[in-house]
This record gives sequence, structure tokens and C-alpha cells, in this order.
Amino acid sequence: MHRFRVYEACTNGLEIALVDEAGRCHVARTAGLTPPIGTELDGPLGSRELERFKCMNTGQLFRVAFVARDCDRQATIERLHPDITR
Repeated sequence: MHRFRVYEACTNGLEIALVDEAGRCHVARTAGLTPPIGTELDGPLGSRELERFKCMNTGQLFRVAFVARDCDRQATIERLHPDITR
């Protein structure tokens, strides 16, 4: 398992940006509950299928699937907030 931190979330709540232990940025979609910004998660790296990610602090489970891996941080923010960055 790998550790991630949520550092950005789309305004519609369907996609989040994650940073892993190595500092790499990823975009993921969520199903059901979306973890808040700052949440630390433990889960598998890179699956495009919905997987269970566990909150490191509370044990709460979130369903997450990767959309893009190793993304540029600024490009990730622009993807999640296209209306703000234009």
C-alpha cells in the first residue's frame, strides 16, 4: 500500500488531486464520499478501477480510481478548476 494526501478537489466533488510519498501528483475520481483536502489516505498506486482507500486518521474508507498519474501540479489544478484558471 501507498500513502497519499489530498491536496485539491474539484468543485463538483468527483475528482481529487493526490500527492504521494515521493511528491508525485495524481488525479483520481471518487465514488460516494469525497475525502476533504488534507486527508491522508492509504491505498494501492495507480489502479484505474475503484479501490478502497483508508483514511490514516479515522479509518474511514473512500472509493478512489486513478485517472492520471505523475501529473504536473499546476496542470492538475487547472484540470480540477478550469473555470478559475482560464
